[in-house]
Amino acid sequence: MASVTFILRLTCSATETKMGDQMMPPMLAFDIYGTLIDTRAVITQLAQWLPNEAAQFVTLWREKQLEYSFRRGLMRSPCDFAVPTRDALDYCCDQLGCDLTETQRAQLMAHYARLPAFADAATGLAEAKARGFRLCAFSNGSQKTVTHLLRQAGLLPYFEQVVSVEVVGSFKPHPQVYQHVLTTMQVQAQDSWLISGNAFDVIGADQQGFHTAWIQRNPQQAFDVWRTDTGPVQPSLVRPGLEALAAHIGHYLDQQQP
Repeated sequence: MASVTFILRLTCSATETKMGDQMMPPMLAFDIYGTLIDTRAVITQLAQWLPNEAAQFVTLWREKQLEYSFRRGLMRSPCDFAVPTRDALDYCCDQLGCDLTETQRAQLMAHYARLPAFADAATGLAEAKARGFRLCAFSNGSQKTVTHLLRQAGLLPYFEQVVSVEVVGSFKPHPQVYQHVLTTMQVQAQDSWLISGNAFDVIGADQQGFHTAWIQRNPQQAFDVWRTDTGPVQPSLVRPGLEALAAHIGHYLDQQQP
C-alpha cells in the first residue's frame, strides 16, 4: 500500500489526507444489509406464520441470498439483488418444508424493502459526518431499492452518494465493485474505508487496498479465515457496533502518522 501522510487539524477532529494544496477527508463506504440495516428484522413477520421455524428460516435465507449472489457473480449472470433474494426465499420454503403462499412470499419481499436500521446506525453516521468524513452508501442492492430503504430508515441525508454495484453487473466481493465505488467517489483506496458487518465484504475491500472496519454484530461470530501471500486478512478495526466508530477511525489514522 502506498504511503500516505495523515495530518490532524486542530480545528477538526477528523483526520484528513493532504493531496496537493487541498485537505481531503477520508471516505467511508458503508455497507447496507447487515451493517446499517437489520436483515434479521424480517423474523417479526415470519414468526406470525412459522413460529417454530422463523429463526432458522431467517438465517438460511440470508446465507442462501449471499451464496446465490456469489454464484451469479462467478457465472457473470447480472441481475437485480432482489432476484437472489427471492430465489433464496423459495429455496428456504422448499428446504424447510414451509408451505408459504405466494401472497405471503410477496409480503416477505415487501418487508425486505422496508427493513429497519440498527439502533446505532443514525448515531454512528452522525458522528462520522460531524468529524468531517465523506460518507457513501455502498451496496449490492439496486440504486432505487437502497435509496428507498435508506430514506424510510431516516439515514439517506447522511450520505454524499448511494453507490450500487448494479452498474458493474456483478456483486461484492468482485474486485470491480470496489474499484467502482472509488471511481464514483473520486478517491484512492488508501484514503478510503469499507465499513461492513459482512466478513466477505471486508476481505474483498482489503484486497483492493481499503482500510476496513468489521462491525461484529454477533459477538459469537468469528471473522472469516482468509490467507494471502502476506498472511491472514485482518480488519483494520473490529467494533461491536457503529457508535464511536468515527472516533476509533480517527485514532487509528493518528497512529499511522510517521
